[in-house]
This record gives sequence, structure tokens and C-alpha cells, in this order.
Amino acid sequence: MALPGGPQFPFAEAFSIFVSWETQDEADNYWNRLLQGGKPSRCGWL
Repeated sequence: MALPGGPQFPFAEAFSIFVSWETQDEADNYWNRLLQGGKPSRCGWL
């Protein structure tokens, strides 16, 4: 799910996403796949 902030807040390279999963293994899989194009930061930012 991705939500724009309206015309005054268009999508940019900084945005939040919401992903729903059932298990920690699924969460780890998403995180590791996202890390292939980014780098981790504090507070769960990527």
C-alpha cells in the first residue's frame, strides 16, 4: 500500500510503505530483498 500526501506532498525518494505478513520469516524476506537496492538505517529506515 502506498499513499500520496496530496498535491503539496508528491512522491519522492523518501516515502513510507506498508507491507502485511504472517511470520517473521516473511518480514525478513521482504527486508532482505529491499536491502538489495538500499542500505539499512536506524528506526527501521532503509
